[in-house]
Amino acid sequence: MVGGSLFAGVFTAAALILISRHLGPVLFAEFTVGYSLMVIITKIQSLGLNVALQKIAGPYFHHPDWEKQISKLIKVSSRINALIILASISIGLLFAYPLSLILNFTSPVILFGSFLFASVIMVFEFGTTILQMIHQFSTSVLMLVTQSVLKLGVALIVQVLGFDSVTFLFYVFYAVPIFSMAVLFKSLPKNIQILPVEHDAALEQKLWRVMKHSMVLVATVGIIDYLDILLVQKFTTPFETGIYGGMAQLTTAVTLVGYSLAAVLDARVARYYHLEQLHSFLKKSLSIVVAAAVGFIVYLPLTHLSIRLTLGAQYFAGEPFLPWLMLSGFIFIASVPFSALFYSLDHPKYFSLSGFGQILITVVGGVVFIPQFGLAGAAWVKLATRLFLLVFTLGFAAYAIKRRAVEEAAIIV
Repeated sequence: MVGGSLFAGVFTAAALILISRHLGPVLFAEFTVGYSLMVIITKIQSLGLNVALQKIAGPYFHHPDWEKQISKLIKVSSRINALIILASISIGLLFAYPLSLILNFTSPVILFGSFLFASVIMVFEFGTTILQMIHQFSTSVLMLVTQSVLKLGVALIVQVLGFDSVTFLFYVFYAVPIFSMAVLFKSLPKNIQILPVEHDAALEQKLWRVMKHSMVLVATVGIIDYLDILLVQKFTTPFETGIYGGMAQLTTAVTLVGYSLAAVLDARVARYYHLEQLHSFLKKSLSIVVAAAVGFIVYLPLTHLSIRLTLGAQYFAGEPFLPWLMLSGFIFIASVPFSALFYSLDHPKYFSLSGFGQILITVVGGVVFIPQFGLAGAAWVKLATRLFLLVFTLGFAAYAIKRRAVEEAAIIV
């Protein structure tokens, strides 16, 4: 599963790197701003539903009629998704132009596309979550690989034909996940259905109990990874925005490892109920921390070469900032197994507290440091958010595990 997700991620990253190299920093600034806004919208409008779905579904698998219960849970979640999508597209129609003025951005059509394709990605991620939840990991990977290969194909065609219309390229590139959804509908077991949608007030309330905390953490993913690009667009020049967007694409190769691990570990740890299982998981997780540290040390001497071989010499202006961004990515990888613990531990406040802390650092730090220090300020702020996540997660996990040990000891007595 991890290997397949990484394979898909590498193909997508390669496609974006080809596009950034083809367009150059100034034109790529338009593409990367649209992409960044799209990801932020996707994460915010998902409301943490996929996280809640995985967490609530865990106990259902122990029941004899699990397929019926899982199917009902999915249909109720589908109804919530449909309402969110309608609201999101309506907001995009109303606010794309005013938002372009706020960001000093010249293409409101691209910003509307951000709202539109955020809904496409939201449905796509909902589908992969369902497949992972029922342990059809290979099919989930097939969906990811299909859309990433198609995206790479689009990027290669652009290279050959020499298209330089950013708006056209943006719309074609992010319509691709629609075609890979066919894999989902052909692969679901007959007893598990997505449609028709259902309304169940009790089940929606159960989902909301988790969502109200997890939605902050999920939104944090988009805000931390991409809000800095919007702030760079706001406070600097298109050239600097394109340079920073290029460095962010290189960093994506590292963070993809973290997200791929999280997709597997979160679903797996959600099925752990005993402290002994968690202790065993933690011992194995130390190897991930060591690998992250070694990975960063190995990468450092390759900074200049990595830019030359991927983005090209036109992006060398971003070389001083890339090590900071890479370090933040490797720190994120180290934090993933500890964050996964909270899919088993009953402390939903972890998601909201860690998310709020990271958002606060990203927004306040970005507004203060980017106007003053430019791209260096943006890189430092991202590093600070990753360090906060790691330290906070370790501390909260230690507290939660001690609580679980006390509870299990009380049950034995």
